[in-house]
Amino acid sequence: MVMDKNDDERWLAGAVEIVHGAGARLLSHFDVARRGALDVPGVSSAVHAIDEFVAEDLRRGLSRLVPEVGWFDDQEEGGDLPPGAFWVCDPVSGVVNYVQGLIEWCTSATLIVDNEAILTVVHAPLTKETYTAQRGRGAWLNGRTIRPSTRRDLRVAMVATSQAYAVQENPELAQRIGRSLTSVMRKTMLVRSGVPASMLVAYVADGRLDAFWLHGSNRADLLAGGLLAREAGAIVSDAEGSAPWTGASSSFVAAAPGLHAAFLGALGGANA
Repeated sequence: MVMDKNDDERWLAGAVEIVHGAGARLLSHFDVARRGALDVPGVSSAVHAIDEFVAEDLRRGLSRLVPEVGWFDDQEEGGDLPPGAFWVCDPVSGVVNYVQGLIEWCTSATLIVDNEAILTVVHAPLTKETYTAQRGRGAWLNGRTIRPSTRRDLRVAMVATSQAYAVQENPELAQRIGRSLTSVMRKTMLVRSGVPASMLVAYVADGRLDAFWLHGSNRADLLAGGLLAREAGAIVSDAEGSAPWTGASSSFVAAAPGLHAAFLGALGGANA
């Protein structure tokens, strides 16, 4: 797929408009008084219904924007994508929050070409905040250039993590997450845990949080957040710090440059 700068900028502007439309539709049906279903089938049904509510809007709009780009549905998995160009979208990132009446949720769309994120849009309708990034050109919040935190002392750092998909079926992963949480809590000022991961990583890109980590897979959120963080100037790697993060990585860290090494040290034995 051949692109030039004008394509990139036109596609980002178009993706922002499409994601905003999906977000407005979600917002019109959002109810803070809503409470989740009482059993597993009910929760699963509600989550699926909300995702599908806007998924087709995104698919249709993005397909018109760039007809030659495919669509990758398997947002919850990890691993590299097939060669080629795909939109990886999360119609409602943090959908469990949405169906529970909580306010932290967003809509995202990321263009991937040969397993590299080219541009992304992460839009939070309730706060009217739109994070965008283009490969090699920067990251922005509502058009304002963003930068990560300048902190260098982990003891005053505010950090966050998120729960990987399907952790309930993977006891070893659950134990690894628990060890990392305990280890980081001992060495930082405050640890948040929640969803959506895309918003938490965006907060690292914008300096609202100092670091974020996750053990496991969450492809759509981490592709979007990873591009935002890198383009803003944060350091993105796996939890061992041995390699840059990719969709095939089993862990993810985004941290302010002055804290990345110390944060990896705080994870320490939890990575074993």
